[in-house]
Formats: sequence, structure tokens, C-alpha cells
Amino acid sequence: MRTLGHAIASITFHWSCEPRKLRNKHHSFVYKLRTTAFAVGKILGQEWAEIPLHRLVGLESELIRYALAEGIKPTHASHYAGGCRIILAHARASGWTCDAMELLESWGPVKEALRKVNA
Repeated sequence: MRTLGHAIASITFHWSCEPRKLRNKHHSFVYKLRTTAFAVGKILGQEWAEIPLHRLVGLESELIRYALAEGIKPTHASHYAGGCRIILAHARASGWTCDAMELLESWGPVKEALRKVNA
């Protein structure tokens, strides 16, 4: 799994293998991930299916800005960032690795400590 297109296809395949009740329940979830993929393509100016997965790392804030510029309510704009994280998490669970992703995760304890200090 190397591209956003591969990740979306894999997520869609896993969704299609679920029992009918779960498929109906998760239909909007898969639709939101496809919408996120389309937004990523718009932001990066590239066909979304061909975008390498490592380009998604750290793209959440740009996705939120894109959604707000498109007139999407702020409460729903966060779905784009969440969708990006879900796509990357699915790719990692499927064996995809990226140095940038590992570097980003290594900052987790620092971010958590800063949240506690600011609280």
C-alpha cells in the first residue's frame, strides 16, 4: 500500500466484507473518507488516487482550512482531519511504514506534556 488510492480501495474492500447491518451502518463513514481523499487531491493539485501516502502526514490543518474555505461548518470541517488520520492508521495497520509518520508519533509525549502545562 503506497498511495491514497490503494488505501481507499483497501478500506472499501474491508467495508464490503462486513455483514449487511454493519455495511449499512458504516456507509457514511466510507463516504466521508472518500470525500477526504478528494479534498486531499484538491489541496495537493493532483489526482487523489495517485498521491503517495507520506504526503498525508501533517496535512490535517490544511484540510480544515480547505473545508472552511468551501463553506463547511467548523464542526464538520474536523471530519476531514479525522478522515486523514483514519486513512493513515488503516495504512499502518496494513503494514505501511513511513519515517515522517514515526517522527510525528515520537512527538506524542511532548504534545501531551504541553497540553497538561497549558491546562
